[in-house]
Amino acid sequence: MKPAISNIDLISSLRRGLLTWAFCLAIASLQVFADPNKRYVVELTYSLCIGTSCWLLAELSRLLLRRAGDPGGWPHDSGVVLLLLISIGGGFLMGTLLADRWFGWSSFGDSGTLRRSVMMTLIAGTGITYFFYSRGRNAHLEAAAH
Repeated sequence: MKPAISNIDLISSLRRGLLTWAFCLAIASLQVFADPNKRYVVELTYSLCIGTSCWLLAELSRLLLRRAGDPGGWPHDSGVVLLLLISIGGGFLMGTLLADRWFGWSSFGDSGTLRRSVMMTLIAGTGITYFFYSRGRNAHLEAAAH
């Protein structure tokens, strides 16, 4: 049996990473548009740190949790729930700590800001993961049909 790591499609993984960064740019822009008092460089840094962390953890989780028959190389059932918990929860924590370190402050002192950040990450992370999951599943089903 070949280890999951040997089954990496590097081009597809990098493509998902670039699309994740595009989503991060859009999210940071929307946040500044919704609240012009926010600084774009701060929102962009947090968005990129959190988004990149979520993407990396999702790629790793996807490789570790999937089974041979999983459509499109994505886990299903409880595996996808575990992937969401690991990638979004871990990505939020890692990304926030990284951006906090960059700016030299802590985001964990203001519960209101933290709550909004968690909600934004949950919504965006779930939506983006579903986007990639459905694209992979559709590609798998289309290939199987031909």
